[in-house]
Amino acid sequence: MALPLIRSARQSDWMALWPLVQDATDATAASSPEAFRARYQHLVQSAEHRLLVAENSEALLGYAWAQQLGLDLRSGATLAIFHDLYLSPRARQKGLGKRLFEAICGWARQAGVQRLSWQAQPEAEGFYHHLGLAATARAYNLNPQDLSTLRTQAHKESA
Repeated sequence: MALPLIRSARQSDWMALWPLVQDATDATAASSPEAFRARYQHLVQSAEHRLLVAENSEALLGYAWAQQLGLDLRSGATLAIFHDLYLSPRARQKGLGKRLFEAICGWARQAGVQRLSWQAQPEAEGFYHHLGLAATARAYNLNPQDLSTLRTQAHKESA
């Protein structure tokens, strides 16, 4: 069986992505499919946003979404925020989350991002720890240039 493909989201993916976004979203934050489609189309067309999907021959399995924010007022660093990483339950524990995360870091590197920030749900902390990342009050910051160093550290720890 072929590895799932990770690619940029397309306009035509919105309907297949909608159920995944609903699964990932608190029920109080749910919206209509029409409202989601409008937001989705804006994000896919925006140069500041990067929306990636993971798919196999049957369906979309998950997605990752990040946004370039521009310059930090205090440090001058180029910032991005990592909004979402979600996999359907059947796609978890297979390395696909790591591949989506690394693809977002690759995008951030290419965009010249110097700090990628995000917050994680408590149940996701093990995932980030496995990647060699440590949280401060469940907030993470990463210079995407450091990803290769983290991979080396995480590999040594698991050996």
